[in-house]
Amino acid sequence: DADESPPTETAETAESPSTTTTTTTADAPVGDLVCRTTSIDGTTELYLRWSGDEATGVLRTIGPSGAVTDTRVKAERNKSVIIVDETSSTDLATHLATVGTNGNKRRMRVVEMGQARSADCE
Repeated sequence: DADESPPTETAETAESPSTTTTTTTADAPVGDLVCRTTSIDGTTELYLRWSGDEATGVLRTIGPSGAVTDTRVKAERNKSVIIVDETSSTDLATHLATVGTNGNKRRMRVVEMGQARSADCE
């Protein structure tokens, strides 16, 4: 006579059809923090777990309101640049984000809704 409620989906759902989740609170994703940028639009963080020259992880956007959006990503190293795409992406010409070095500073470029923005990593 146990009260059974239906299972709920979480950001941890392995085979969720969506690659993006939005919440107002979230623990740090699995992986190493590769880059964090802050602007008037909020904070963007890239977390990756490497296996050789390839990685999986999360691109997290925290809006000014505190809303947290996590996008599951895959990444690879190409010379001194990290190329980041959504896990479902097959487009070789455009990328969700790139992380490279400009002089002696690490810099991340993120493309969201057709708009590109670049900032130095903190």
